[in-house]
Amino acid sequence: MTRSARRWVVWVSSILFAGAPIVVSLIAALGRRHDLRWLWMALASLLGAIAARALAKPRREPGAVIAVSALAFVVGAIAAALVARLLGARAVFGIWAVATVLSFCWAASFALATFSRSRVP
Repeated sequence: MTRSARRWVVWVSSILFAGAPIVVSLIAALGRRHDLRWLWMALASLLGAIAARALAKPRREPGAVIAVSALAFVVGAIAAALVARLLGARAVFGIWAVATVLSFCWAASFALATFSRSRVP
């Protein structure tokens, strides 16, 4: 299947969204404070989002893709927040802010990747 220029842009955007949590986590891990919590939160968020996406029925209608991505977002954010608490983080707002951003990136990446492959206009 050949992709149109628009689908290539959507696909590249998907890759950029997927790379963002990894890059930010590695910057935090390799930075001055060597904080590995972000890396573990990103991994937990990814695994939660993958699990939610795997359990949902694979469909390519726009509404279904958005619903599955929303489920992946919620499950990923909860998984990341739980890992942060287990690793000793105490700032509730900070935990949820980081978990939300990480999980949003994974959910957006999943949705964009699906839209880049499907026949959705």
